[in-house]
Amino acid sequence: MTESEPVDSLNFFKQALNVLRKKNEHINPEIYNNIGVLELHLQNYAKAKEAFGLALNSIESKEEELSKMSQSGAEGADLEDHD
Repeated sequence: MTESEPVDSLNFFKQALNVLRKKNEHINPEIYNNIGVLELHLQNYAKAKEAFGLALNSIESKEEELSKMSQSGAEGADLEDHD
């Protein structure tokens, strides 16, 4: 890997992140994780830690959302008529 490849890759991931944010689209935690890996490779440890934290927060938020959906689905099932 040449010296510019991690920097170029990092810039592409950051551009993708900006596009997704502007479009208010879901951001896959893998994007944050990949940014973290590249920052780590570039020895930008604080930025790597921040990116990994964002990835983790994104996963935890999705888990909470799915849990709420699951719970509301279970409550709805209790309301159905059972013959």
